[in-house]
Amino acid sequence: MQTALITGISSGIGFHLAVKLALSNMQVFGLYRDKQRLQKSFDQAQINQPKLLTAIQADITNDDQIDLALKDIATPDLLVNNAGYGLYGPFEELTDQQFKDQFETNFFSPLKLIRRYLPTMRQRKSGRILNVASILGQMVIPTGSGYCSSKWAIEAASEAIRYEVAPFGIEVCIIEPGLIRTDFKSNMELTNQIDNTESGYRFLNKLIQTEIKQYGRFATDPSKAADSILRLLKYRKLPARYRIGADATLYSALKKLVPESLIDLIQRGYLENLYSKDS
Repeated sequence: MQTALITGISSGIGFHLAVKLALSNMQVFGLYRDKQRLQKSFDQAQINQPKLLTAIQADITNDDQIDLALKDIATPDLLVNNAGYGLYGPFEELTDQQFKDQFETNFFSPLKLIRRYLPTMRQRKSGRILNVASILGQMVIPTGSGYCSSKWAIEAASEAIRYEVAPFGIEVCIIEPGLIRTDFKSNMELTNQIDNTESGYRFLNKLIQTEIKQYGRFATDPSKAADSILRLLKYRKLPARYRIGADATLYSALKKLVPESLIDLIQRGYLENLYSKDS
């Protein structure tokens, strides 16, 4: 029986992927941090925990907890680095610690798990690694200096690792979802100036609040996103990148067709208009 290790299974893509893989007769070990959120996901999905899903509570940024959680788990056939969250706010209003925490979760923790299992994967000349990034690993949005940079970083590292381990029969694929319909607020951290009406960046903070209210209107259902990954896993060879959602696919196409200078002009014009209205 094949095995999988998935991080961030308490909700969203991670939860649905873990359940679906377990129901497809794969032994799944899933890491989660919040027990209440995990139970809420089971309740909302109206299912019980599958017998082949072993849920393990651990903070992926805590090395001691990870060592304890994984000490008896052999190298999996499939590693899915899914855990993550988004840090949003004007760069000037974000702290060094917030940036460090963002990179610890979204960048360094996945790399530590990959490094943990690569030696055995090399020896047996097999293994698949999926690193869940974001379409924001290919683009940048205002207030996304923290989140976008962490996703750009994991994309770059994943691509380099993909080349390095290919001769050993190990496959690495970058998953680039667009918006996913999930509990967005619980997966994000905002500048502590978000409600400060005296902030010089209040027009950007208002933009964040507007986006939160509208979030989900065009988002992909996480269960369908997990189905998309299941289809990916049936490929004989994994591609370098795999996009999920119409928005991710559309942006990828536009990036190839629209000059960068035009995108820059539109973005700057939009923000300058917001600023002038708020001044």
